[in-house]
Parts: sequence; C-alpha cells; structure tokens
Amino acid sequence: MIKYRSHLIIFLFFLSNFSFGQDYIDPKLCIESNLLPLLGIDDCSSYRVGAELKIHNNISAYVEGGGYFSGVSGLQIPFNAKGYIAKAEIKLYLNRDKVCYGNYLSIEGVYKKQSYDWTDTIKLVPQYIKTFRMSKNVECLDVKYGYLASFKSGIIIDVYTGIGIRFKDVSSTLSPQEYNSVTFGKYEDYGDTFYENVIGKLSCFNITMGIKIGYRIK
Repeated sequence: MIKYRSHLIIFLFFLSNFSFGQDYIDPKLCIESNLLPLLGIDDCSSYRVGAELKIHNNISAYVEGGGYFSGVSGLQIPFNAKGYIAKAEIKLYLNRDKVCYGNYLSIEGVYKKQSYDWTDTIKLVPQYIKTFRMSKNVECLDVKYGYLASFKSGIIIDVYTGIGIRFKDVSSTLSPQEYNSVTFGKYEDYGDTFYENVIGKLSCFNITMGIKIGYRIK
C-alpha cells in the first residue's frame, strides 16, 4: 500500500508542476468519480460518485456517495461485500484569484458501513476452516492536500492525499472461542488486512489518497 501512496504523491507533484500556467476554466459545478476504490487496493472494490459546488470565491463543497460491488474482492481478500460510503468535504483553494482550481487544502468527514465474508483457519481441536461475516462502522476525519485541474474541454482531474484519524466498530459472526483461535492469515501475506479484522471499538491513524476524474457542468 505504501508503494501506491508514493506513486500518487509523485503524480500529484508532477500534475501540479506540469499544469502551472495552463489556461483553466473556473468550475462552478462538476461531477466526479473516484478511480482507486474500483481497484480495491486496500478495501473491497467499490464505486464512488460525487459533486463539487463552488460556494464562495475560492471555497467549494464536495459530497460523495457510493457502495460495494457484491462478489468482487478487488486486490484484497474480502468478498461478497455490502454497504455504503458517504463523504462531505470543504475545500479551500490556495489562490487570490477567487477560482476553484489548482492547489487546495480541505477537511473531510467520512462514514462507511460495510460487511463482507472472510474465510480463515480456526485453530481449535480439531482445526477447521470457516467462512464468517465481518461487519464494520467506520468514521474518519481527514485533512487533505490536493490539486484540481479544470480543462477547457470540461474534463476535471483531482488528485489528493491526506492524513487524519479513523474510528471503527468491528464485529463478526464468530463465537468468542472461535475468534480467539482464528489466525486471520499471516501479516506478511495479507498486509493491512491483518489488522482490519480485529473486532471491537478502535481508533487509529488514517492515510487517504485518490484520483478523481470528472466533468464540469458549468
């Protein structure tokens, strides 16, 4: 996952420098879709659609909603995912020209409700393999830095990265005895998913990133 984040930061730097001096159009309203969740890099594969509205000078508001593709696992292990994602964001563009493109800082709130199937080894006697259901409620608060390009053709490209805090409430259909005996695979095999299946109410550091492609409505 760190590799993907590094590539995104490099792309963000490249885009912001390559686009310097380009003749952009100030977007008042645009529709966007986040591409990385489709791949399921660090989560189940999902679709996201959002809209950004200029509300005053160099300030805009963005809202996004989406859901999971049932039966599609993406690049991670979970499958048969269900649930939804909702985001709300206020963006401050770092310019004095009263336009909503270029470099920006933002604050974003995220809510995610998710469930999926997981298969793993239960180390009881006798040992057996079981498929069980995981359920999560996740809330995040992130501060983001990004760059939005608004081309004359109407195409929008929005690249960002950010940090914040994540709160999650995780449960499973395993009995307490089974949960205490489950392996959740090996960390070297599954990476971050080793920790994603720990049940209980938890908080942790959060890193977010994304590439959104969209179209300017006006």
